[in-house]
Amino acid sequence: MALATLDWMSKDAERLAQCNHDHPQAVLGPQQLEDGRWVVRVWMPEASRVVLLHQGHEHALENPHHAWIFEGELSSNPGSQYRLRVERAGITHEQHDPYAFRQEWMGAMDRHLFAEGNHHHIWQRMGAHPHLQDGVAGVQFCLWAPNARSVSVIGDCTNWDGRHLPMQQRIGGIWELFVPGLGAGAHYKYEIHTQQG
Repeated sequence: MALATLDWMSKDAERLAQCNHDHPQAVLGPQQLEDGRWVVRVWMPEASRVVLLHQGHEHALENPHHAWIFEGELSSNPGSQYRLRVERAGITHEQHDPYAFRQEWMGAMDRHLFAEGNHHHIWQRMGAHPHLQDGVAGVQFCLWAPNARSVSVIGDCTNWDGRHLPMQQRIGGIWELFVPGLGAGAHYKYEIHTQQG
């Protein structure tokens, strides 16, 4: 069982590293195990150490499957209220985990109207919008790219590297990601990988 988990996680990690993953939230953030325990998996390219901070406790995360996937077990679901202390290239900072925020930005009615071509306020959904999710301020990104195999948010916050913030594919070719801590006016683009490469 451990070997199967290792193989599965290694494959997902390689897909993330190659900007070839369309459902990162299936792997990252809080995940419930079969026995009821919870594991938090963090994707942090080029980090040397990640510590999870939750309810006054510090949990040093390990990376047994891939150098950039850090994980640790918890007895209960931490939701989105934990923070991460990240060490990278000699610099330490704290941040929230983007993959802990799972609310869909485009609801069923938005998707229905958009598919019909009758969503007259789609500009309020697509693009980048300052947003508060679970009491945490950040920017909500949303893009329609039906033929993409992966999409990432790139910008100053990622050193323009598409491996850092892969987006989550939703129904109908819509891609979303909430990036906590990001403010209005941040420079960004989308890095889109098509089915051809």
